[in-house]
Amino acid sequence: MSASVVPLKTAPHVLSAAPSPVPALQLLQQTALAMQHGDIAHSLELSKSALAQAQQQHDQHTEARALLCLAQADHLVARFHRAQETAQRAVALFQVTEDPLREAEALCVLAQTLSTMGHADDGVEAALIALKLQSSSPAKAQAEAYAHNSLALAYSYAGSFERADAA
Repeated sequence: MSASVVPLKTAPHVLSAAPSPVPALQLLQQTALAMQHGDIAHSLELSKSALAQAQQQHDQHTEARALLCLAQADHLVARFHRAQETAQRAVALFQVTEDPLREAEALCVLAQTLSTMGHADDGVEAALIALKLQSSSPAKAQAEAYAHNSLALAYSYAGSFERADAA
């Protein structure tokens, strides 16, 4: 991918989150519920708290999951550059923690974000990598569908509508 990977460091928008007494994994569950209900602002705050907690505890896997939630939320509110950087950081941490299914999910967010930003070829590449990860692991149907959807979106942005239909 020609989009460079952002070094693993604390993003400026994360530093403002105050540590929470609620465990990070529980915060991430609440984040998912907030996103499902369309409360993106609340989901961002919960994700920031989970990220701060995971970083404080040196829990890279939970940190990656929080970054993924932040990238999804940033994409939804059209903060595409931040979503791209955060998704790339999540991908890198999921590689380190050897979680190919969540790495694929982060790649899907990255693919959609890159495509939306006008980098459709990079979006296609990210989605194809996500699909490859799906095929090499016991993929869940939902995750595989997400990867195919991301690929179709990226192909559409690239102007390859026949490939988008086939994806």
